[in-house]
Amino acid sequence: MIWELHDLQADPQDTNDISDESPDLFTAMQARYQELPIGPDISMYHDIPYEEKMHIAL
Repeated sequence: MIWELHDLQADPQDTNDISDESPDLFTAMQARYQELPIGPDISMYHDIPYEEKMHIAL
């Protein structure tokens, strides 16, 4: 199926457009993300070399 460009653009008559709410939604998601408990195992995970990550995954 081929999608035309006009099919992907926002409909001005659409009442479900959340563009006006996006900053508030982003702020809410950002605040929620900062509340998530991040343990030392997750924070240290970024310092592990790629090969060791693959070994841990296996």
